[in-house]
Amino acid sequence: MASIPQVAKALRTVLTRVANRAARTTRFVQRRSKLRGAKFVQTLVFGGLANPAATSEELAQTAATLGVRISPQGLEQRFTEAAARCVERVLQAAVPQVIPAAPVAIPLLQRFTAVYVDDSTQVQLPAVLADLWAGSGGGARAEDQTAALKLQVRLDLKRGGSAGPEGLVVARVRWQIELVCKLWKSSGHLAPSRSEQPWRVLCEVYAKLVGLLIQPWVMVSSLWRYPDRSAWKAAQTLRKHALHLASAFVQGVHALGEALQVVQRTLAAGCRLNKRKKVPCTFQLLLALTEENLA
Repeated sequence: MASIPQVAKALRTVLTRVANRAARTTRFVQRRSKLRGAKFVQTLVFGGLANPAATSEELAQTAATLGVRISPQGLEQRFTEAAARCVERVLQAAVPQVIPAAPVAIPLLQRFTAVYVDDSTQVQLPAVLADLWAGSGGGARAEDQTAALKLQVRLDLKRGGSAGPEGLVVARVRWQIELVCKLWKSSGHLAPSRSEQPWRVLCEVYAKLVGLLIQPWVMVSSLWRYPDRSAWKAAQTLRKHALHLASAFVQGVHALGEALQVVQRTLAAGCRLNKRKKVPCTFQLLLALTEENLA
């Protein structure tokens, strides 16, 4: 099962060492600056976790939480093409990070080695970014989808299917990955931006995706073993603690670990789905398919 030190180490690695290296290689940071690559990325990630529709002033406040004093106007000036490439490098480094989790407590799923559900979604971008991220052009108007970022999402739930009634129920698990995409776009506010500046929009999308990857890192240390967990409620709870995590982040790995323990306890105390009689939740149907039921 994932431990708090593992999550804290992954966060520190991606948002500090990787971010500073990305800032140098992309030439986002070329001289000494109070807003180094790591602080810039941390500001966007924690600020986006706290409020996906954060204003420049709110992001400047997040930077202050992280120990950097910068005006909203000064922060605005840092949204450049190099900044977008920097945050993209951090996202690329975050994707392969694996935080192991204990298997979910559903007898049916424990019969399988691994279960993957896949889906894809698109995030519309400003048309001037079409050369970088070409869209499908399938909108109602010609300019609607000229630039878009397509996301391929795979969720490992340790679930599988077979013929018969098991397959009928497990097929319904396919809907869960669609809920993940919906959660990312609605709760994570991937597409909307307060700005029309294309490089800021792209920086925000990349940073929000890093934040959305961090959410399951925290979840696996507290909620993953519970079949009735609610990712939506967990996302809302984590949002409330985002600036607390940012404040602890600058104090070191020990303080970050203590802050993550608070989040862990908060998530475990709630964030559960209520059982339904008329239209059972997917976890209820899966739990019902025990070996005794199928014998």
